[in-house]
Amino acid sequence: MSKHLVLSVITLVSVFSAVAQTGISDSVNIVHTTIHLTVTDFAGKTIQGNAALELEGLVDGVNEVPFDLLALDVDSVKEGSMHLPFERIGEKVIITSDFNAGTTKTITIYYQGEPDKDDLWGGWYWSGDYAYQLGVGFVAEPHNYGRVWYPCFDNFRERSTFSFHITTPEGYKAFCGGMLTGNTINPDGTVTWHWELEQSIPSYLASVAVSTYATVEWEYEGMEATIPVQAGVKAIDSNKLKDSFIHLNDAMEAFENGYGPYRWDRVGYVAVPFSGGAMEHACNIAYPNFAIDGSLNWESLMAHELAHSWWGNLVTCSEASEMWLNEGWASFSEFLFTEHVYGTAAYREAIDATHLEVIRYGYAYDGNVFEPLAGVTHDNTYGYTTYTRGALTIHNLRGYMGDDLFFECISSFLDTYAFQPVTSEQFRDHLSSCSGTDMTPFFDGWIFNAGTPAFEFQSNGLSDVTNVRNVCIQQKLNAAPAYFGNVPLEISFVNDRGHTTHVERVVADGPLSNFSLLLPEDVESAYTYMIIDRENKIADAVTADERFLTATGNYTLDYALMDIEVNALNSDTDWLRIEHYWVGADGKVVPESGLHLHNQRYWRVMGGFNGEQTTATIRFNGTLNTSGGYLDNAFINNSDDSLVLLYRADPQDDWMLYTHYELDPWGNKTDKRGEFEMSQLLPGEYAFGIYDHSIPDAVPDLNDCIYTNIEQGYLLENWSVFPNPGNDALFVEGPATSAATLLRIIDITGAILLQQDWLGKTRIDISELPEGNYIVCLSDGKEQLLAAQKVLIIR
Repeated sequence: MSKHLVLSVITLVSVFSAVAQTGISDSVNIVHTTIHLTVTDFAGKTIQGNAALELEGLVDGVNEVPFDLLALDVDSVKEGSMHLPFERIGEKVIITSDFNAGTTKTITIYYQGEPDKDDLWGGWYWSGDYAYQLGVGFVAEPHNYGRVWYPCFDNFRERSTFSFHITTPEGYKAFCGGMLTGNTINPDGTVTWHWELEQSIPSYLASVAVSTYATVEWEYEGMEATIPVQAGVKAIDSNKLKDSFIHLNDAMEAFENGYGPYRWDRVGYVAVPFSGGAMEHACNIAYPNFAIDGSLNWESLMAHELAHSWWGNLVTCSEASEMWLNEGWASFSEFLFTEHVYGTAAYREAIDATHLEVIRYGYAYDGNVFEPLAGVTHDNTYGYTTYTRGALTIHNLRGYMGDDLFFECISSFLDTYAFQPVTSEQFRDHLSSCSGTDMTPFFDGWIFNAGTPAFEFQSNGLSDVTNVRNVCIQQKLNAAPAYFGNVPLEISFVNDRGHTTHVERVVADGPLSNFSLLLPEDVESAYTYMIIDRENKIADAVTADERFLTATGNYTLDYALMDIEVNALNSDTDWLRIEHYWVGADGKVVPESGLHLHNQRYWRVMGGFNGEQTTATIRFNGTLNTSGGYLDNAFINNSDDSLVLLYRADPQDDWMLYTHYELDPWGNKTDKRGEFEMSQLLPGEYAFGIYDHSIPDAVPDLNDCIYTNIEQGYLLENWSVFPNPGNDALFVEGPATSAATLLRIIDITGAILLQQDWLGKTRIDISELPEGNYIVCLSDGKEQLLAAQKVLIIR
């Protein structure tokens, strides 16, 4: 280590020891930033200028202030006419100046040079007669990229108002955030453009773009004011912009209705020759030329960037790891825009398509890792989880809360925290306070952890009470570390024509949830199926296709991952619903040893269609590509001809080998690709099985819902468990039966804690079990429940 490097490290230590540990923004505040910048050297690709930073001390004892500035050379630093000492260390300009709480001063930094750009996306760009910047760097650390063109505190928490004075060549125009207040023609023929942004923003949202622009403008009658809309674009593209932005006013209306009034002085876009994406600079969105083509093909991008005027610009994530608060909400706003312009059906179609993509490929798109929304890693800050899973999770939040509370509480959150950095915890607490419902379970499941739940019926038997249906819903997990809590679900009672006759709303919690539903008298005999979340209000680990079949022919069911051919109808309109579960099926006894049930997916088929005259194709694909793969790689560990198709008519039935199919491995039995061609598609459940004798047979699942729904005793007469409550031991007595083989103790979640052979009269040692409620169960060799008794252990 060189002496110079050692001194640099010591200097940095002294700087950061002089300010609060949480960063310079907690010690010194930038109140206003005035940027004078000359952008005329298109050949040499350099800029020069100065930034006057109005500062306010927040704490006592600060004597050095580190500003962020990347690559550009600093010529001098002044306070008024007085030169201030400074030092450059890496991306820092460290200025010696004393601050106490309440101290105010303006420091001007003079700089010049060739501005940098990110290795992947963002920074400063020169392209023909364009010069512009994008305020974030996808690879940069930190991602904030104000520092590529002016000195600042480059973080998500520091906010200031801005004045921009940008000098351009003759015939060029500069677009910045805020309002254009005028221009000055200089003696050398250059022009200086003056912009004022009166709303405070973080450093990365400040912007400049220079080219031979024309201005396209109109007005929007907003919720609280008439808002000017201005776009900088080449004159030849003016009409294309008007056509491509024909729904911008609709987007404004959708977002004001959903999020509250627009808080900025204008809506602004500026066209730039960028090859991918856009950047939501406040009042001056950098928008790619390719999306200004006169069509509506890119209008969702237009809406996404506009939505940042609420999510990202009005409220800003406090850290990069909270980027879902910016980008997840902007992505959800695309759905909201679609719903407003094209209707509810279009919204649902967009949600369903996104749902399938997220659950199937989201893991792959983010480098084969599952990440939570809050706490996402640096490499995936601008990744698929943040944007797309974030948007889908917000749709789920809407489903949890219902539209009235959702939009009311979202609007009040934006109003309460306007022009401030925010955290997921603040968002959670505000929604809880506003709605009167504790949103902690939602945030714990969907925001602070990765993965997705799936909900399925374990049992739906009738009770002894007229019109009462006992329902047990099991929760399974797809890549989630813990069960989701307080999940609101709609149970639709549907007849075989697909008509919903009744809807019940329940709240599922934990692995198993039992409900006794009192149905209206006319419902009990008027339905054939119960469906969980038929409207996909909670996008979980189940995707589904429904069809009302009015003609024979071929149907591609993308969300069910199945193709069918209908050869005959039962009526003028047949109904079919197929659900694809992205979790494993219950392992009720499979036909023989060495046959293993798929642990990641299965199907449920229902409807009043002609199954005997309907054929189907289900494909398997164990490749690791995002063009049909990511389905069965971990499951298929043998040759493809070891695969079989299993079937059961009801979740309570044993799995059996399905007989109405042929396996087609597509000519290669080792590439993990092929299909099952089914000659009949019967209502019930389907799953893949594979023969592999090298793997131990799985222990068949118990019927957990029967076990955990026991009130007192179950089945066998003269069967008893005592003492109850128990302490150190329990005794089980009952009539001898050749069918009974296993005695178990399970907890209230269905987990097996103790297991031993049934000997007719048996002592069970419970001394190691903690106090609480348990169930003692007796089952036969096929895992059928013969007897059960709830017991209490106390000491």
